[in-house]
Amino acid sequence: MKFCKENKIIKQMTTIYILEQNGVVEHKKKPLFENVRSMTNFAKLLNSFLVKVVSTTNYIQNRVPIFDLVGLIPLKDQ
Repeated sequence: MKFCKENKIIKQMTTIYILEQNGVVEHKKKPLFENVRSMTNFAKLLNSFLVKVVSTTNYIQNRVPIFDLVGLIPLKDQ
């Protein structure tokens, strides 16, 4: 506390695992694990593949646009 007061740092406390405070993470985590569960059940994969499935699902979700790209061409040949 002394260090914070000397350097004019305001200490703010948060509660963990609260949707209002961790909204972005919680909203991303839920569909990620729903997709992982779906993929592992469909392919009847063993738990040893779980890390690879999570990694692949996250990779796919990061590349899928979250809004309509109507009229936009990301890689336009010139």
